[in-house]
Amino acid sequence: MRLLGTCFPQPRFKRRTIIKSTPCVGFLLLCSLAVLLGGCKKEGSTEPVGDAVNPPSQQDWVWLNPLPQGNLLTSVDFVDASDGYAVGRMGTILKTTSGGAGWSIQASGTTMPLNGVHFPVAATGYAVGNSGTVLKTTNSGTTWVAQSSGTTKDLYSVFFVDAGTGYAVGESGIILKTVDGGATWTARTSGTTSRLMSVHFPTSTTGFIACFGGSILKTSDGGTTWVPRTPTLTSDRYSVFFVDANTGYSVGYYGLIVKTTDGGANWVVQSSGSTGFLNGVFFTGVSTGYVVGESGTILKTTDGGANWSRQASCTEAYLLSVHFTDAQTGYAVGEPGVILKTRTGV
Repeated sequence: MRLLGTCFPQPRFKRRTIIKSTPCVGFLLLCSLAVLLGGCKKEGSTEPVGDAVNPPSQQDWVWLNPLPQGNLLTSVDFVDASDGYAVGRMGTILKTTSGGAGWSIQASGTTMPLNGVHFPVAATGYAVGNSGTVLKTTNSGTTWVAQSSGTTKDLYSVFFVDAGTGYAVGESGIILKTVDGGATWTARTSGTTSRLMSVHFPTSTTGFIACFGGSILKTSDGGTTWVPRTPTLTSDRYSVFFVDANTGYSVGYYGLIVKTTDGGANWVVQSSGSTGFLNGVFFTGVSTGYVVGESGTILKTTDGGANWSRQASCTEAYLLSVHFTDAQTGYAVGEPGVILKTRTGV
């Protein structure tokens, strides 16, 4: 899900996307110190976790990376409990076949920043990035092949409803659609020049896009036409997720979380308890969802967003994307190559 129109001044956007990566060693030392103090645990550690202030039950997000690399990671997606992918700066593509226990660097063939990744089926996946970059794999990431997107605009998010039909969105209101697995991409009219940050389809024909400036675009005809659905609070939006055609959430600037239960016709502002940038949202079911953001923020709800509680993430890293493989197992990624995992959903 990611990133860059005309809705808001450039400095805000830089705060969200152009982040100076701290050296890997700094975060490794930070985590090592936290382990010594009993406040953090590396994946695979058998040492007890927790202290008097933060009991173990509230510290179930564990540090998996920034090994084997330290580039900022912008998006994460899993095809099952074991196999997952993360993409980011400098054309970075990482893959795990062990549920995050180990990650390997894949050859992307590009040094362009990659902003979004999605695998509609186990072996076939897509990554999008700056300057119209679209990559495709049909062999679980062994090789990635560049596709012709027909644009040089930055692309921030990609989503496929099946192996052949997918969408990519990005800079200056661009929406691309393919119906042949990316062999050809066709531009669709969005009706805006805003940056389109995130695209999600809960059904094969109904989809939503979050954009800078507060609008959320909706299609009910498979992307042929897009209609703006503007919530009352018009603040930058960085991510959108729908659990079905009617119920969805969008997150963004200054702790923004909004919810709709009527397919985007009306939106209700929820209290996140945060004033920071919220960058990613994912729901494992109708009631339970997660949001990630700056300063290691991870929020959870178990009542459809009526209440959000902050979780102990064991990091101050800028988190950009979150994905769950089941109700309990989830991953969050961000700077500088950090990957977090929970096995308990808390």
